[in-house]
Amino acid sequence: MIATDGRLVGAGLKILSMINDDLGEPAPTEFHNLKSKIQNGIALLETCRGI
Repeated sequence: MIATDGRLVGAGLKILSMINDDLGEPAPTEFHNLKSKIQNGIALLETCRGI
């Protein structure tokens, strides 16, 4: 299950990256907050997996 979650989180970051390209800089604060939460989720998953 965690491996699947990791792939979903990675896909989420890719989608956010594509949205960021469309928004340009500076991106809205809400975007950066969401990106930060996803990155924190990846770190948590990696910790749980012992990577």
